[in-house]
Amino acid sequence: MSAALRVGFLACDADLANVKMLTHVSSSEYCERTLDAIVSDGHFLRHTNRLQDRLKRATATGVEALTRVNATTFKVSEQSLYLWARLLRRDDSIAFAREMLDKHVILAPGTIFSAQANTVSPWCHLNVAYLNDPRFEKALREIA
Repeated sequence: MSAALRVGFLACDADLANVKMLTHVSSSEYCERTLDAIVSDGHFLRHTNRLQDRLKRATATGVEALTRVNATTFKVSEQSLYLWARLLRRDDSIAFAREMLDKHVILAPGTIFSAQANTVSPWCHLNVAYLNDPRFEKALREIA
């Protein structure tokens, strides 16, 4: 919810929570009660459910966009912030990312996520929120 709250929590009944409040003095009661209100009133659950639905739609749309450009997608899940894909059958994702940068599209080459910095990877780490942007597909078609 917010790192500024600095509160951990335990789901329990009210009696145990009251004992905790009496015996524990290291965190702010105000922050604890704020967190309790956020979690208890139902708005947070509805908000997270809406976010999950949006993420599922974005993931499906991203997979469709990658399919349209004949990308190889690694391990597609129902919802994910990122997808790993090999685009245009390129073997070096860093060189490919440079080509895309010339078209004003920024990619995260898979090599930067590797423990071995000198490893060449064909995979790119792609944010699903941007895969349906027409500029992405246009840039890919121009490079192809």
